[in-house]
Amino acid sequence: MSSQERLSSLLKTEIAKLISQEVIIPGVLLTVLDASSDDRGSFLKVELSVLPSTKAGTALNVLRKNSKIIAKKLQTKARLKRIPKLDWSLNLYDNSDFELDKIFKQIEDEKNE
Repeated sequence: MSSQERLSSLLKTEIAKLISQEVIIPGVLLTVLDASSDDRGSFLKVELSVLPSTKAGTALNVLRKNSKIIAKKLQTKARLKRIPKLDWSLNLYDNSDFELDKIFKQIEDEKNE
């Protein structure tokens, strides 16, 4: 495993931990799919999956509001030289998300009955 792959794996793990600690969005499941930085370490692209997908906009807004806090903590945890600027992106093209959305809706409907 190359050093870039190890860094990417570390960033992905730490970002996922920080999101679970710092970001609370009721009824939303956020999954960090990938995290990669540029060569200088000043930008960090984070790819996420959001369930249910109808809450994707809300999730992005909350993440953007908390970006500075997450980035600063990430710098400390991952021992980065710079505080990276976080670029959040969503993966909305996974077919399994659609199937899971249907299952979550069915569970919610059963609870309401």
